[in-house]
Amino acid sequence: MQNLNDGDRELWLSQYIDNELDDDARAAVAEKLRTDLVWRVEFDSMQGAERLVGAATRRFHEDDGFSQAVIAVVKTNAGARKIKQPLRLTQRKHRIARSSTNWPLRFAAMTALCCGAVFIWHAYTVRPGHDSNTAALKSPFLSRIEVTEETRSVSWPDGTNIVARRGSIIQGQGERSVKLSGEALFHVARSATPFIVNTDGKYQFQALGTRFDVKNTPEGMRVRVAEGHVRVSAADSDKTVDAFGGTEVLPGLQTKSFDPRVVSVAWGRSPNSAKGAGSESVENVVPPWSQLGGSASHTSTTPLRGPANLVTQRTPKFYEFPSSAGGQWPVAGVVLSSENNAFVLLNGKAGKTKLLQLSLIAPDSGWKTWAEFSGTIDFPPVLTPRNLVVVATSNGVVTAYKAAGETVWSHNESGMVQALCASPDGMILLSTPSGLTALNDQDGSVIWRFAGMDIQAPATILANNLICTASRYGGMTVLDRAGQVVNKFKWSRETSHAPVAAASGSEVWLTSNDGYVAKVSIDKGLRDEKYFGWHLKCDPILSGLLGIGSAVMGFDRPAAVTAPAEDTVVAIVQDGRNEIYAGYRGGVLHWKAPTPAAAMAEMKEPEFTSVAKGEVVKSGLALFSGNLIVTTSRGIQIFE
Repeated sequence: MQNLNDGDRELWLSQYIDNELDDDARAAVAEKLRTDLVWRVEFDSMQGAERLVGAATRRFHEDDGFSQAVIAVVKTNAGARKIKQPLRLTQRKHRIARSSTNWPLRFAAMTALCCGAVFIWHAYTVRPGHDSNTAALKSPFLSRIEVTEETRSVSWPDGTNIVARRGSIIQGQGERSVKLSGEALFHVARSATPFIVNTDGKYQFQALGTRFDVKNTPEGMRVRVAEGHVRVSAADSDKTVDAFGGTEVLPGLQTKSFDPRVVSVAWGRSPNSAKGAGSESVENVVPPWSQLGGSASHTSTTPLRGPANLVTQRTPKFYEFPSSAGGQWPVAGVVLSSENNAFVLLNGKAGKTKLLQLSLIAPDSGWKTWAEFSGTIDFPPVLTPRNLVVVATSNGVVTAYKAAGETVWSHNESGMVQALCASPDGMILLSTPSGLTALNDQDGSVIWRFAGMDIQAPATILANNLICTASRYGGMTVLDRAGQVVNKFKWSRETSHAPVAAASGSEVWLTSNDGYVAKVSIDKGLRDEKYFGWHLKCDPILSGLLGIGSAVMGFDRPAAVTAPAEDTVVAIVQDGRNEIYAGYRGGVLHWKAPTPAAAMAEMKEPEFTSVAKGEVVKSGLALFSGNLIVTTSRGIQIFE
């Protein structure tokens, strides 16, 4: 990868913003922005300067091409030089001499001159009494934007980004207020003042810092919240609903849960972003947790497409855990972040556990050690929407990291912690022998406690941010985000497995330690249960498929799919094309279902592919950015 010199930082960033670098150099700058705070601050400053010029020029002229031309003139006259050839290690002695004038300051000065010229030009060319231009002169927030392209990205002056589809109309109504007709994706900048979106006069949306998309359909409005918190209000009543990440709001303010990555796919995120190509997409809206519920063990349906076939390459893309770790076995499959990082806890032979991180953009750089703990840890870490990595030890010490060795906060729980979960709105949920504890992911402070149950498994986040948790001694409790009981049901079987959301969105699957699977309504309780035997080692996924010994079966489907060699199913995932992948200790079985609810007998003949090294671990499959990530006892293997 390119070696970057801090002395030429502003030059690299300028060309990165202008999209003038080759793939190698662009990937190097992206990695620098991810790891170096100084580079990130300067990058944000330069982007802010460009938005200032764009907003100021568009205030007096509707043509985006004009504002871009002004930006180009400003950069040229500010002395922003172009690096004709990317600086490489062998070219250090030929470095370009640094400019004696600071680029951002000169940029700001030229901005003032250009905007003054624009104002004079506009004052002498605008026809008096022209309503639209007069409104634009009064406020930069009152412009009307009609989208004629397939998609158009609009940067609001407060830093909010809006991406709208063809035929949509965005009408500015204030500094943090717009009216939308059509379909758009909003990435709202954080502020104490809510960002208001009005649609057809029937609904209003308020957001403080979030990602969500809005669409007006013939049936009415639909909003999907990918991250954060949006309050939806009906104009003809006092009814409101609070929607959090993973919640879809339908006409009539009905809600249901969905995989937030649906939004990512719908708005054209590049399937090759794990290779550093994410910048080619309209908007990167992948939330930073691997599956719903925030735990690697929550493997369920995902809209991200995995490989249509699995081919064992001559040189498999296998990244082995460092031998210095003295590793015996990963706690679970890797947890994947939206920043293209893989995290795993590896228990060592010397009574030590290490938290390791691998960059999927540059995996050949190898694994990095983020933290080290005494003793063993039995459950995987979780990732929060603020990109924190949270680890808990069995003796109750919970620690949040934002970089290798950099602790953000630490919390001491009185007693044992048995599992972790992260909610889309930033809560860390601790499962303990005495109940559930909710922590604030910003500082680790306790938000609330729910007592009275021995909870061994991670909690599960359901529609409208409801929390579902199962007792070790039987029973299920549904809580709201304030920790208050919404519903409580008894199931007379011992379980240590997390509830798994069912496809209906209003039901969950529960798995007992003695081989039973139950479908439970979060409103009405137990709906159905079936006995599958002691070889039930793999929890059901959203569609109802589960692993029974060497077979993959459906809760309501006849027949089964079995691996060519007798083995044990340890993980199942299914993508948006109904491609199904089952992880066995020795490899991965892959087949296709004609429909999500197809009978097993109708499914395509499966193919089995062995992994390069080690054995696949429990919950060791994940679909991410068009790839299948397989975690084994020796490392991870990536199938593209």
